[in-house]
Amino acid sequence: MTTTLHIGQRCISEAEPELGLGTITQAEINRLEVVFPALEEPRIYARRNAPLKRFVLFEGDTLHHCDGSEMTVVAVDQIGETLVYLARNAEGQEQVVPEMNLADFLPINQPRQRLLTGQLDGNRWFELRVQSLQAKHRVQASGHQGLLGARAMLLGHQLYVATQATAQSQVRVLLSDEVGLGKTIEAGLILQRLLQTDRSKRALILVPESLQHQWLVEMMRRFNIRCRLINEEASALDGERDLMAAIFAAQDQVLDDHSHWIIPIERLVFDDELVAEILEANFDTVIVDEAHRLQWTEGAVSEEYGIVQQLAAQTTHMMLLTATPSQFGMQGHFARLHLLDPERYPSYAQFAQEQSNYAQVAGWVKPLVDGEALAEDQAAQLVAALGDADAAALIEQSTQDETAREQLLNRVVDRLGTGRALYRNTRQSVGGFCQRELNLVELPESSDGTDVWWKKDARVDWLIKHLKANPKTRFVLICHTSDTALELLEALRVLSGIPAAVFHEGMSILECDRAAAFFADEEDGAQILICSSIGAEGRNFQFVSDLVLFDMPDTPDALEQRIGRLDRIGQSDTIRIHVPVTANSRDQHLSRWYHQVLNAFEQSCGYGGVLFEELGHELDDALGDEDAMGRFIKVSLPRAQALAAEYQQGRDRLLEWQSYHPVVASDIVESIQQFEHKRDPWPWFERAADCYGLEIDELSADRHHVYAGDHAEMASFDGLPEEGATFSTQRETVIAREDVEFLNWEHPLVQNILEDILSSDRGKACLAALSDPALKPGEILIEAFFAPQLPGYSASLAKSLPSALYRVLTTLSGVDITARVPTEWLRQRCKGIKKTMARQLAEGQREAFKQQILAIEQKAEDEQTLFVEKALKRFDQQSTEALNRANALGMTSEKIALLSATQAEERELISGLQFRFEALRLIFTH
Repeated sequence: MTTTLHIGQRCISEAEPELGLGTITQAEINRLEVVFPALEEPRIYARRNAPLKRFVLFEGDTLHHCDGSEMTVVAVDQIGETLVYLARNAEGQEQVVPEMNLADFLPINQPRQRLLTGQLDGNRWFELRVQSLQAKHRVQASGHQGLLGARAMLLGHQLYVATQATAQSQVRVLLSDEVGLGKTIEAGLILQRLLQTDRSKRALILVPESLQHQWLVEMMRRFNIRCRLINEEASALDGERDLMAAIFAAQDQVLDDHSHWIIPIERLVFDDELVAEILEANFDTVIVDEAHRLQWTEGAVSEEYGIVQQLAAQTTHMMLLTATPSQFGMQGHFARLHLLDPERYPSYAQFAQEQSNYAQVAGWVKPLVDGEALAEDQAAQLVAALGDADAAALIEQSTQDETAREQLLNRVVDRLGTGRALYRNTRQSVGGFCQRELNLVELPESSDGTDVWWKKDARVDWLIKHLKANPKTRFVLICHTSDTALELLEALRVLSGIPAAVFHEGMSILECDRAAAFFADEEDGAQILICSSIGAEGRNFQFVSDLVLFDMPDTPDALEQRIGRLDRIGQSDTIRIHVPVTANSRDQHLSRWYHQVLNAFEQSCGYGGVLFEELGHELDDALGDEDAMGRFIKVSLPRAQALAAEYQQGRDRLLEWQSYHPVVASDIVESIQQFEHKRDPWPWFERAADCYGLEIDELSADRHHVYAGDHAEMASFDGLPEEGATFSTQRETVIAREDVEFLNWEHPLVQNILEDILSSDRGKACLAALSDPALKPGEILIEAFFAPQLPGYSASLAKSLPSALYRVLTTLSGVDITARVPTEWLRQRCKGIKKTMARQLAEGQREAFKQQILAIEQKAEDEQTLFVEKALKRFDQQSTEALNRANALGMTSEKIALLSATQAEERELISGLQFRFEALRLIFTH
């Protein structure tokens, strides 16, 4: 069979295999003309260096006819310089097929086909492909997909809520943790998990206008979720700035199909066109922050509530966020739960009746949660309320058997409590917060005599003296406006020379990152970071324990938000809150009320917002007069004490129990920590960077600057700016330094490379050389990798997947040596072979290679069948147990039917599991 290229022969471009199967139309001494189906004009090649390979099928190969049919090659003949195939179709009929009638586009993507047709890649691409497959498989099998990539501490209560919420087929939850516990992070974790597992494509985030910037920063900096703002002012402000340019690229404000949007909920009331567009945009996830502002009573429904109700009816996943779920009364609380689950909460009358009985339920729950025995009358009442035959036995076992206690509490949650729609963690239930210490500094009134306010302001004078007296201490200062922040920066420069950094809402995220890095630098950094209130949103500074409140926020909630920039889980030191106020000023009077009535500086005050709603007008009237403020403090203190008592007595122990299981949460945290320790992406990333032309400069042991080199494989990389970025794989580093990106398996850059290589044929087939005394020279080894793959994603089935790729390593004669020769041992010793030599070696024993590869494929198919049989048996047993539990819990027939349907879908997924052939390597020993 001739190997010289002639007219009428079919060939493949080795440089551009995506062009399909070409036809040689001219063949001269020095040049070739080839027509490819993907090109409008013929391609001209110099014959001597043409990257063309003759396409030849052999007996037993699959032939793809240009009419779309598939046949098996029975025999191959040559007429002149072209080939003619005798092929047999599925019905057993034979047909003569000239090579001109082969299909233009051939699925030469199977590793076996690529190797036998000479479509070979270098050994480094094979290694990258295998490591990428292993990485993707391990992330899926970990059970934590979507929870690994957040730039946040691994906090048990947040991870527990995200795991529990996403275990439901539809995520419809009210996240109502107290201030400082991270509701936004919980929502981000849930959204990220939905996106990473392909359960969500588009998200709409409705927020108060003042929180747009906070959400924008939080979603991008913590989760790499890039959102767009619909607000014109914000777009004009940030649209042309560095890192933000991609976010605000679409200035026509069209809700396109590929974006997540942040929209001020206030705008929906007066923009009917926007509402119509939102309802038509098919968002599958909706998040509503400050959801207590959605007003609803039996007699009046706010426009905002009505719009969100329309969205709730058509979206799959919905999250409502509020730190005060009972604010504005029981009707408002019902209304929010009704948005999430109208079947469980159909009417306010029924909800009110359930709530009236709930005080009694709470009395039963406290001893159960504490592991104590119920009184006899309580036990009898609980048995009657549950109506289960085994309830009495469970109650008796609950004091000694943890499983029985949890089973009993789960029944109470589902049957007598608020179900699974509501999560609320409290500081008391979670713990881990530090003490607060107030330093209230009362200063004389500021002097007159200059037009520049900061030259005469006693607070500025105190600030400079305090900074100089504590040169080793770093401070965060928060003030109302960006103007004040910038003027304070100027004051420190002119009056003291103290190094300072600034955050305000007029800065781009990149500028804020640089300021944060300057502040975080322990050796040459700023001593103080000056923030406007809005500029501080979305930024937390647990590594600092001194906070200066330069002016007083207007509400208790705003005060808590300011303090919350430092007072968060993970803070290791006592938080010192410095409050400089001048005599007879509004801030002095307001700080007195915050401190003497609410104790809001030294403790988180969960009822402050309620008291402010009740007495805000009276407070405002008293702020201008010291005597009036003294009288107002006396009047408001008893009400504050009453609210504090109500707040403590109203703690919902059952809700706290279902919102946070410390043991389970600890297991999740430990599992993720172990995964990060064992599966550090950096070795993989270095190999990927080498293949894709990325340059790496080491800055320190755990920080590297990465940028695209002159010969990068792609024009641009997701998650990598043109100027490059600094990365670290260490969670502690990226939390402390916001100018450093968190390189993990869920970072956009990593996922971009993973997707690129795994969606292509790169690395599917290669030849390598191996020299080692343990192996006899002249041997030929065949190494194959198969990836277990479900036909669809299921979080509950992720851990049911095999723990690793299926690997087979045999000699050419068929001896299986997989167990004797580990993957890593080969990885360290195999070397690439030049492409021309590799092709000659691949063609040398083509039929022998083919037969042994087919035997390996059959071995994988047998293993796949065995695994599926075992998995189905295990799944059927677990499904039966789950249905029995559901019936024992007295779940409604609708929920049991839904459980059965879900189990049927998951069983079908397991039945469809395949070991997909992904990579093949021939190894020649020498």
